Amino acid sequence: MKQNSPDVESNSPENRVARRRLLQGAASLPLVMSITSRPAWAGGNRCSPSALASADLSGRHDFEGCGKSAGYWRNKQHLWPMNISPSDDFVSIFGAVPYNGKVLYEGSSLGEVILLSGNSPGGGNLMNLGLPLVGAFVNANAFPPDDGRPGFPYTATEIVDMYRQLADVSAIGGDEAVRKAAEDLKDTLDAANNMYDGLTNWP
Repeated sequence: MKQNSPDVESNSPENRVARRRLLQGAASLPLVMSITSRPAWAGGNRCSPSALASADLSGRHDFEGCGKSAGYWRNKQHLWPMNISPSDDFVSIFGAVPYNGKVLYEGSSLGEVILLSGNSPGGGNLMNLGLPLVGAFVNANAFPPDDGRPGFPYTATEIVDMYRQLADVSAIGGDEAVRKAAEDLKDTLDAANNMYDGLTNWP
């Protein structure tokens, strides 16, 4: 005669109740995990398309903001968001800013402006503004802040408005004032472009 037979113990009423509770708990586990899941599971405190989508759905996130360096967008123009194109005309989007008897970046596309390097005193790339300006515009389109979800520090509209203010500066203070304002804008946008670069995955 066997004592403590496994078959007898496994069919006891107490074990059946315990097994039922375990199965019910296991069945509800996916629901509990989906309710309490955090977008950070997809990438920690990193901003990524999946983390942004999760933040949209849950309203929860562990990243402060998003953005890639302007150099990233310069070198990866094929990865720009679909609502903008490197072939889009710069002045059509940003407007005309007079400087040194010309209009800055007139006749150039966004892709051409972001490729400019160095400061050309004649007005071609005033204070080396082209790279950080277009980079920030691409970032703002790739990572728009929305209803509490963090994105790029500025919206696309804010970036365009910042650039257009240079035209007002030109009308009031002339070329020297535009040079100073362009340098300040370059520094501001350069800092914004690099703020989250190491914490952002794209695409």
